Amino acid sequence: MFAALGWIFQIIALVLFLIIVIDAFKNEIWKGILAFFCCFYTLYYGLTEYESEKKTLIVGGWIASVILSGIFQVMARGGS
Repeated sequence: MFAALGWIFQIIALVLFLIIVIDAFKNEIWKGILAFFCCFYTLYYGLTEYESEKKTLIVGGWIASVILSGIFQVMARGGS
């Protein structure tokens, strides 16, 4: 059950990540490439340059989904 929840949150995180990366590509090509290959820049871009009326929901949902996915994956393996 925990593994399934981990995968669900991982898919949600991927979709939200791609929304941010696509916006970075629309802004500038080099920002999109950097956002795609470097998650720390994606976080920076999402917090500082991403402009959307749902910015808090998208960026916060991405961060929360990554964290929850990791937690559920560890729980599925029995904490080892």
